[in-house]
Amino acid sequence: DRAMASLGWMVGMMALHATSAASYTLHSEDTGRQFLGYGVNPSAGTYRLLHDYPEPARSEILDYMFLPGFGASYHRIKLEIGGDGQGTDGAEASHMRTPDTVNTSRGYAWWLLAEAKHRNPVIETYALAESWPRWVANGSATPPAGPLDLPALAAEYIVTWVAGAKHAHGVDLDWVGLWNEHWA
Repeated sequence: DRAMASLGWMVGMMALHATSAASYTLHSEDTGRQFLGYGVNPSAGTYRLLHDYPEPARSEILDYMFLPGFGASYHRIKLEIGGDGQGTDGAEASHMRTPDTVNTSRGYAWWLLAEAKHRNPVIETYALAESWPRWVANGSATPPAGPLDLPALAAEYIVTWVAGAKHAHGVDLDWVGLWNEHWA
């Protein structure tokens, strides 16, 4: 199962990071590249499975992911703004299945953002649409237009998601992207 394999890979990478030791020499006068920290980009399928882990295992995994100075200690998280369509390893639910209904309790991205912020209040957050409900993509139920063809609908959809993150889940986002991939 791809979702379990993705979750296994993610936990394995966290364990590898937690046990690796490295030595770095810092030169304050050097203006070269700067290490900005580790990030995580879980797919909807993997954080959906994480939500179903029983306690205390779920909290322990979240601690390994997000607590500063512990485990993977991620500095950045990027999550999917769901559109009820296939993303990477699963579908994240849409917060607006129709233009006039908003449900800020649907899906798992907001839950994971809140858990990450709870453990690390300064974690950088990023969200991006990986799929869109058909009404956003073309204003009706017929293809083949895309979200960029009707930018006002796409903007409304994204802004409503960001407002849901802030007002219903207490999470301010650092960055928001418009679209992960487009139809070729």
